[in-house]
Amino acid sequence: MTTPVLLGATGTVARLVRHSWPAAAPAPVCLARRAAPGIDAIWDMEGAPPPRMADSPSAVIDLSGVVPGPGAQLERNADLALAALAAARSWGAGRLFWASSSSIYGATSGPVDEDTPPSPLVPYGAAKARAEAALIRAAAAPGAPRLTILRLGNVAFAGQPFYAARQGRVTLDRFADGSYPRRSYIGPRGLAAVLSGLLQLDQAGAALPGILNVAAARPTGMDAVLDALGADWGPRPAPADAVSELWLDTTRLESCLPGRAGSGDATDLVAEGDALPDAGRDA
Repeated sequence: MTTPVLLGATGTVARLVRHSWPAAAPAPVCLARRAAPGIDAIWDMEGAPPPRMADSPSAVIDLSGVVPGPGAQLERNADLALAALAAARSWGAGRLFWASSSSIYGATSGPVDEDTPPSPLVPYGAAKARAEAALIRAAAAPGAPRLTILRLGNVAFAGQPFYAARQGRVTLDRFADGSYPRRSYIGPRGLAAVLSGLLQLDQAGAALPGILNVAAARPTGMDAVLDALGADWGPRPAPADAVSELWLDTTRLESCLPGRAGSGDATDLVAEGDALPDAGRDA
């Protein structure tokens, strides 16, 4: 198995993945916008990419992206995605795995599969949906690397309610039926196992889907996550626009890599984070 390239390697999700990478799999060559421990090359994804590594990479994993925050230029996600595709082509990589988001689906009622039309409710989801569309068009050009879009569920320790639990007491939306928000989660170890497994399948010549939901098979209640974290939390009435459930149908993923994504059990998710060094979990 030849070496993959990981873009956006200093991002929160990428750090979790790097620290959870299976020991038996070749570690990726890591590129990022800035120097940091474990980074092999610097690239801001705006100018030309660095020259190809000594060994032609088997594939490129792109975990870069602009995330929500004050002043965030979410529309740059499309530019970054196209830059990743161009770099993969220049390096001779056969496939690009590009990280999208479950937020493109909006709210769900029951599991949603990859054929469900995007219906984002937030600007980040809308920007990711537009980036997906631009990337699919570009990947259809002759000579472009094969493309697999990874619609990631909530990555444990890279979002809510993990962030909120670090800050003190948490208030959690409670809906009229007494339930709390449920999301499709995946832990750092599960995500690293999925990525390394997909790389292995791709190198073996397997026909991989163009779009994959990536999460555990069953959604997890945020209340269960907070309990597993031992957080101090309490309920508040859910506002009218609160999203009760976002549940990814992972049938397609399970057909490729049965069980690799983990159980989604709240205790297991927290244990995956607890097993990481502080540099991986808290950076």
